[in-house]
Amino acid sequence: MTNSKNSPEFSPEKPSPLPTGKKKILVVDDDSLVLSILSSLLSENHYQVETAEDGKQALKLLDDSFDLLLSDLEMPEMNGLQLLERLRKSGNNIPVVILTGNQEISVALNALKVGANDYVIKDENITETVLTAIANSLERKMLLDQNSRLIENLMKAKENAEKANKAKSDFLAKMSHDLKTPLNAILGYTELMIVDPDEPLDDGSIDNLNQIFQAGNHLLELINDILDLSAIEAGKLKVVIEKIDVISIIQESLVLIRPSASKNSIKIIDETQDLNSIIVLADSLRLKQILLNLLSNGIKYNIIQGTLTVSLIASGDKATVNIQDTGPGIPEDKIETLFEKFNRLGAEKTNIEGTGIGLNICRNLVDLMSGSLNVESELGKGSCFSITIPLSPKNSNDKDSTSAPGKERFEILFINPQSDDLAKLRNMFIPRPFIKLSIAENGPLGISQAEKNNPKLIIMGCQSELDPNLLQTLKENTHTKNIPVVLLTEKDLSNETDSTQYFACLTYPINPILLLATIESALEI
Repeated sequence: MTNSKNSPEFSPEKPSPLPTGKKKILVVDDDSLVLSILSSLLSENHYQVETAEDGKQALKLLDDSFDLLLSDLEMPEMNGLQLLERLRKSGNNIPVVILTGNQEISVALNALKVGANDYVIKDENITETVLTAIANSLERKMLLDQNSRLIENLMKAKENAEKANKAKSDFLAKMSHDLKTPLNAILGYTELMIVDPDEPLDDGSIDNLNQIFQAGNHLLELINDILDLSAIEAGKLKVVIEKIDVISIIQESLVLIRPSASKNSIKIIDETQDLNSIIVLADSLRLKQILLNLLSNGIKYNIIQGTLTVSLIASGDKATVNIQDTGPGIPEDKIETLFEKFNRLGAEKTNIEGTGIGLNICRNLVDLMSGSLNVESELGKGSCFSITIPLSPKNSNDKDSTSAPGKERFEILFINPQSDDLAKLRNMFIPRPFIKLSIAENGPLGISQAEKNNPKLIIMGCQSELDPNLLQTLKENTHTKNIPVVLLTEKDLSNETDSTQYFACLTYPINPILLLATIESALEI
């Protein structure tokens, strides 16, 4: 509120302390002398002025061309407050300055409450105070308009960025999926040629095929990383939280990583191998993905003949897996940026393979499992990555899933098999005579055999699209609803189907070790 003391007296000759632009002002007062004095004052200070004798006339004159309304409070027909209320109710936010000879503070507060921008008392300082009030109100309006435009521009920029990011993610996902399909065929046929007992190859050819297979698998890992990253950015990546034995997952991961460690002369120290089962709440496949990524990094970024130590601590309601390497370490100021997308901390200048998105994916996956992924590092001594995940509330009472295989004979029913899948399974089961493999060429035969023989596990091959009716029939049938089902598919179905209907979903090309580990986990052997 702009105010001054003593009796009202106009002094139009007093200059304005604030320079103004050519703004259009509507002055409303029932006193023609006041209108004349105010018009002269404002015109001399470079304002464009129009006048009205009461509120009703002002409403007729007001349009978007006016920048401010200067109105007397006490007028016949429609006073200043009534005029102000009509304007605000109609959505008109033009700056309004109220003039009055009433010095009661309650009058000023009421005007401001209704929506006035300022309030000026008619006294001997009216010239200065009215010009100051007008300048301040116009400046506030200008700042508010600028702020509104800025917010609008920011919202548009944000919307455009989100659209661009979605378009990028959609493109990457589609491109990656289109690349994955022919790559699966290349890897599948390469593996068949390597292990085909009917047409054995010479050592040189096998070495060449192994190089193709390794390079193809590396490309497949990159594609899978891009697909995961796209799903994370789109908020579509899901995890299946269940009770799993983290020791078993660690052991399976170490089996897969040992060949790479041996090739790079890295010694693995496993401090978990003698531990009993520790049951955690996590997604088994995603947890294994995280472990394999961290173990792989611990090998790639280690020193020659270094060590990689895996340990586990269970305390309270958490279990923490520690992976300690003897690499060069990470500078303290770079640790936080380590988990940023595409940030390899300069490793892109070396011959070490990688994209810089693996750790970002790992942290997002751990977050989805209500856990945390952290790192401690010391230059010259190495780094320790720690995965912390929730323990199962009844951890001590859960079944020990690392118990030794029994002698019971297990039957596995394979529905819709592909010839190369059959070859893999039969070769895997040669040293496991307690597993019997049965075949059903199609869905109806599979349901019939499952009802008759009650197998311990069903494997479903989905060469093109998953038949949801077949899966649903198995789960609704009294005789087969409790039989675990493993899907072999061309694409990841975790975001498209009800994951409670199957035990696991593996995508082509099928990794034999992962398939065997999944089968043993489903059979609890």
